[in-house]
Amino acid sequence: MNFPPPVWARDAAEEALRSVDGNHYAPAKGRLRLRKAIKEFYGTQFGKELDPETEIVVTSGANEGQYAAFTAFIEPGDEVIIFEPFFDQYLPSIAFHGGKCVYVPLHPSSEPAPNVKIGKQSWTIDFDELRRAVTPKTKMIVVNTPHNPVGKVFTRAELEGIAKIAEEHNLIVMS
Repeated sequence: MNFPPPVWARDAAEEALRSVDGNHYAPAKGRLRLRKAIKEFYGTQFGKELDPETEIVVTSGANEGQYAAFTAFIEPGDEVIIFEPFFDQYLPSIAFHGGKCVYVPLHPSSEPAPNVKIGKQSWTIDFDELRRAVTPKTKMIVVNTPHNPVGKVFTRAELEGIAKIAEEHNLIVMS
């Protein structure tokens, strides 16, 4: 059985093709209306006035966003701390800009509950290892929560611990 699409669907498709608004590349920074909406939402959340022209950029996804951040901040010789296991796109993006990855392992819990597999909340940060990983060449720490690939959601205490180390060493946190 073959049925034609409903007239309303054909009419909507024709109208979409006639309209030029959705048939070209979006502005590189994202549509202004969207950036203004982001400004309103996050400005309220942060208690800060944000400039949609200079402080907000919309990307097509995580890869484009993280690549833009590495492009903006990483210079040859800079070190970037990443928690391992890590998302596979970090390494080539950091290396492309002349940066060096410094790995800080997430550790599976040493005492899992009986008959329970290691889960996403079982991973922990050793803050002494994180502190030792920081050198004068360190520029950035990458924090991905939920962490890719293990799914760990960093606790507030863990995020505050990372922030403290970043502030002590004037590091950028890309999250």
